[in-house]
Amino acid sequence: MDAGRHRNATGYGASARSLIRTLSSRPDVNLTLQSAVNPWEIDERAKESVIHLVRSKSTPDKTDIVLQICPPNSFKKVAQKSIGLTYCDTSNFPREWIANLKNIDAIIAPSRYNYDIYKNLHSQVFLAQQGLCTDLYKPHPRFRTEGVKEFTFICISSYSFRKGSDLLIDAFFEEFSAGEAHLHFHVQEKQVDACVNHVFKASRTTEKPPHMTITSSKLSDAWMVRLVNRSDCFVLPTRGEGWGLPICEALLCEKPVIAPYNSALQDYLNPEFTFMVESNAKAIDEITDQFGLNFKSTYEKNGINYAEPDYKSLKKAMREAHTLSEEKRLMMGQAGRAAILNNHTELLFGQRVYDALLKFRRHIRVKERKEKNKVFE
Repeated sequence: MDAGRHRNATGYGASARSLIRTLSSRPDVNLTLQSAVNPWEIDERAKESVIHLVRSKSTPDKTDIVLQICPPNSFKKVAQKSIGLTYCDTSNFPREWIANLKNIDAIIAPSRYNYDIYKNLHSQVFLAQQGLCTDLYKPHPRFRTEGVKEFTFICISSYSFRKGSDLLIDAFFEEFSAGEAHLHFHVQEKQVDACVNHVFKASRTTEKPPHMTITSSKLSDAWMVRLVNRSDCFVLPTRGEGWGLPICEALLCEKPVIAPYNSALQDYLNPEFTFMVESNAKAIDEITDQFGLNFKSTYEKNGINYAEPDYKSLKKAMREAHTLSEEKRLMMGQAGRAAILNNHTELLFGQRVYDALLKFRRHIRVKERKEKNKVFE
């Protein structure tokens, strides 16, 4: 496995760690990690869960298959047969990323949404729906008393155009007054200043005092569980997700979620535990908002669409979550946790990827036999 990202505190990192734990536990799998030099970004508990399971080598020699877990622009050509697991949060990849798919022999799609995209880009595509570790993220009602007394929305994401951060902050200030509701936004440390400036701008525009918390420290998984459990509802008005790991983690904590039914979120969200936000497809080339120009620069001139959440629908969903009784919110949260436990656990993800690897290996052997027979004809 070429998975230096297993050291990263990202969605790719979480997937790599899940597959290290599940695949290394199989007696018929001899898993080797290609040596990595990037620093560990995760806490000691997460690090210890993988570091002793597999050995590392500088080159993946004597292997049947190399599994690459990374964005498509990072796929590398290797001597062995290679399969890539990657995510797409828009309607397609940029052209230069698509060209890089020639470096791998097959793709694993972690969602049906991604599968429908990839099958038009590569001849060998396998579906292995995403899952996550369910050991840590659980409901802890006692932590709710540590939060503020007002109804609390929580968002854990980057402060970015794709994550809909602009929509979230503006909608929250327009819809709620101080003392009525609270928003806790956990962002990356380097994004704090920009996020705070946006909050002050929204406060001046609406003539309402800031009534939200911004945190940014690198916290352990245990502390992230604590933050989620201090809230009443998770909200992410994203413009596209390759999966949406923080949403699943919130559902495991029995928190209902507010999110659009778009991109890979269609694989697991439903109205039983989601306050749905309407969204519409828009061309990335047509983005004019200054906040979205960095996002546009990656994808423009490729004819790619993203999903734009409807602003009024977002405000309506947030108000519905706020006014719903605590009993009904609890029922929604319980339904959300059950949906993840039934369909998207780490073990299920590992089994699906293992099945994809077996199918890929069989395909390789069939192709090799055919080529061998041609030589003797």
